[in-house]
Amino acid sequence: MRCCLNLTAYRASREIRARLGDLPGDFSCNPRLTGREFLEFCAAARAINGIGSGLLLAQRFEADLSRRVGDLSRGNRQKIGLIQALFHDPELLVLDEPTTGLDPLMQEEFLSVITEYRERSGTVFLSSHVVHLPTGEIRSTHRSMPVNSRAFRGSVNSPSLAAACPSRRQDRLIGS
Repeated sequence: MRCCLNLTAYRASREIRARLGDLPGDFSCNPRLTGREFLEFCAAARAINGIGSGLLLAQRFEADLSRRVGDLSRGNRQKIGLIQALFHDPELLVLDEPTTGLDPLMQEEFLSVITEYRERSGTVFLSSHVVHLPTGEIRSTHRSMPVNSRAFRGSVNSPSLAAACPSRRQDRLIGS
């Protein structure tokens, strides 16, 4: 995280968690917790009071925070994962396959939420093999950069990426 937030995990792990929202491709959590209990756990791990916009996001994603995560379908667990990545309005979002398991209406809502997040100056690193976006929806700007892994095998010579991670070798940033 030093390359993006100028922090080291050893010395500033809580601060990193507070400034970072992430969703792994294989999201899972304690199945005995309710969605709300899981968000409260995430807030405590980030040293944040309350669950921020968690209730609003749950309403937008039509997620039931009162049910145990283990009782939810794959798509509903994914909604809980998205909410935990976003509820504290982080500076940086790292999302791996964020729309997996979501129905088309929830995929549209996800895109709306991400668009609003970007308009508030949030930065998003998104990895997905399937992203259904209208032509021109993803733009290469100083805040985001579309990446096609097939187009960037080996070496990346991007000024945007180099500026974001000056201490990293460019040929290590995007794998083949």
